[in-house]
Amino acid sequence: MPLGYNIFRNKDDDQREAMVSQSTYANEGITWHIRMLKLRYMTYTTLWTVGAVCTTALIDYSLYVFTDHKGLLGWFISSVLG
Repeated sequence: MPLGYNIFRNKDDDQREAMVSQSTYANEGITWHIRMLKLRYMTYTTLWTVGAVCTTALIDYSLYVFTDHKGLLGWFISSVLG
């Protein structure tokens, strides 16, 4: 402790130091929470994208195999143009 440290200290200084230390730990927790939310968002987005691509591919293949259309685009173009 530096010389004269206790001379000018009062209860407000102790409260300020306590608040600073609490906000430091709170910010670390919030930062970790935000990182986990970003990771969860990227994971779910990737899974939903892969699922949507697989579903589209299955529908396209089913249209190609079971109908006279050449997939989704062929079905859409023939329905629009006639």
